[in-house]
Amino acid sequence: MDRQKKWIAIVLVGVIATVYLLHSGANVNGTTVQPEKRDKYLVNSTMCRIPDVGPWNKDSLYYYRKKKYVPCTYKKLLTYIKNNGSTAVLYIDKSAEPLYSTRGLTCCLSYVHRVSDISVNFTKCEEFKGSIVLKENTVLVKCYNSKNLEEVYSNAHSAAMVSEDVKLKARTLKERLDPPSVLLVGIDSVSRWNFERLMPNTFNFLKKHNWASFDGYNKIDDNTFPNLMAILTGRNYSSILKYCDWSKVGLLDTCDFIWKDFKSNGYITAYSEDEIALNTFSYLAPGFQDPPTDLYYIPYIIAAESISFTSLDHMSYCSGPENSAERIFNTAKDFAVSLKDYPKFGLFWTSTGSHNRLNSAGRLDKPTLEFLEDIYTNNVLENTIVIFFSDHGLRFGPFLQTRTGWLEERLPFLYISIPQKLKSKLPLEYSNLIGNKNRLTSPFDFHMTLKDILVMSGLQYNATQSASCPGCISLFKPVKEERSCLEAGITTHWCTCFGYKDINMNNDVVFQATEFAVTSINSDIKANLVSSTKCAQLKLNKIISSSISDNVGGNSTNLLLVFETMPEMILQTTVKVSYDNNKPIFALEGSASRLDYYRLSSECITSWGYKKYCYCMYNVFENMNFFNFWFEV
Repeated sequence: MDRQKKWIAIVLVGVIATVYLLHSGANVNGTTVQPEKRDKYLVNSTMCRIPDVGPWNKDSLYYYRKKKYVPCTYKKLLTYIKNNGSTAVLYIDKSAEPLYSTRGLTCCLSYVHRVSDISVNFTKCEEFKGSIVLKENTVLVKCYNSKNLEEVYSNAHSAAMVSEDVKLKARTLKERLDPPSVLLVGIDSVSRWNFERLMPNTFNFLKKHNWASFDGYNKIDDNTFPNLMAILTGRNYSSILKYCDWSKVGLLDTCDFIWKDFKSNGYITAYSEDEIALNTFSYLAPGFQDPPTDLYYIPYIIAAESISFTSLDHMSYCSGPENSAERIFNTAKDFAVSLKDYPKFGLFWTSTGSHNRLNSAGRLDKPTLEFLEDIYTNNVLENTIVIFFSDHGLRFGPFLQTRTGWLEERLPFLYISIPQKLKSKLPLEYSNLIGNKNRLTSPFDFHMTLKDILVMSGLQYNATQSASCPGCISLFKPVKEERSCLEAGITTHWCTCFGYKDINMNNDVVFQATEFAVTSINSDIKANLVSSTKCAQLKLNKIISSSISDNVGGNSTNLLLVFETMPEMILQTTVKVSYDNNKPIFALEGSASRLDYYRLSSECITSWGYKKYCYCMYNVFENMNFFNFWFEV
């Protein structure tokens, strides 16, 4: 009896602790969690209902681990650049010299020249002492111990320097209309709740400075490329394939990128992204043939990665002596500050600190906050619209099998800072922007917002409708409350509006629908993949979870299914179910999601759209599933 009482006491303590954790606040991995009062829904209309589960619900608490910032070196950097917008000077930091050599240093620099989106050339290393005025944007610096010529330091630098012709056009635009600049800063694979959870200091900065938030912002496709392309071109993936197929040499350059519109109207343009191996535009594709923007930082990142890189969560967390994400923030800051007096448009994108693991982005809280504080104290926000955003939430791992994980994958964060003078000049437009907080929105609306900025600036600009979402509108205009995913350009599989509820996995219709999904995926591979014989035929092993939507029209419903196949992969599909004389009729809604890590198991093919469905035959035979823990874009 005493033992029984003891176990009852232990269980009661556990229950009380759980209740306290979930409802009263608790210390989680060193972080005090105080649940705030939240609305029940992010979006609440008859057409769309997205629950607000918050950042600290039981699913996320189970998987949360606090991650601290990890420096790439404990030494002060030996070299740095000062850029005033006209002249950039590379300096050797004399105070740091003793950290690298007590016998004197000899330093030289090479200019970095782009060959393609994956390779560069270096000029002969030119010795310099103290400082040197840069003739070109990007350099690789090497320093040696003067005594034995041992290399003790290497780093890459890039400065925001543009030609006088480009400056003249921007200066003319400034004098004529004084339009706002636009700075897009993005972090890969971070949901709106994971952002609150992992980057609280950055989140509090945005709240303190009244950045507009968009809680109903829903992605439109699986991964980075189609979601960014929707923002940059207004096109979905199928439209891109028809209009400017990125997989073919030279066609990516012909895409109607929004930065072309800004550039043709006099803006200075820039694009920067880390992790060359997973670059948005050159992963499994040839990339750009010519630099698409005035300032193109890809050669700089290639040069930095050529020094060395340190992996963390299977990403190049450090490139040379600097954090890879911080390199992106630094290029953004240099672009925004040194060219502050010129109208400009820039996209700065980082994936190295966030892509692979649910909690990785916690290490980015410190550098992201420092970047935002820097541009704030340098008065960048006074004349620049800054858009801080992600493309989607985490796409792989066991968290995705929870209802919260399903929501987080589809709901990235989106925040916008508007200059005070623009708020005063366009009060109705700003009021609309704030009013869209709890409306269903998409990357196509983001695209129309960028076009609207050109219109609001007084330019004679024709803001054509998004090619793939004719009904999408600028966030400076009121988004209607009763809006469906279809109207926002969001296909059914990615839509969070349907209010799914659990359904018995042993239900005959659930089993038939899952079998139908597996058969459909096998047929799709066979019909569309030239190398389909390299991929194993999939068979249903088990159903992991099943959910049913609210009525989606007529006598139809959607089933959200998570299942495991043989060979082993975990897939998630949305199957539409309608009935004809009580007989179920199934239709696969869009593509399936792959929820487990699959890079090594699918390396036998290079087809971007089908890698997630492929389990290479030789992996089946060699039983390499144990090693299948790597990342995939």
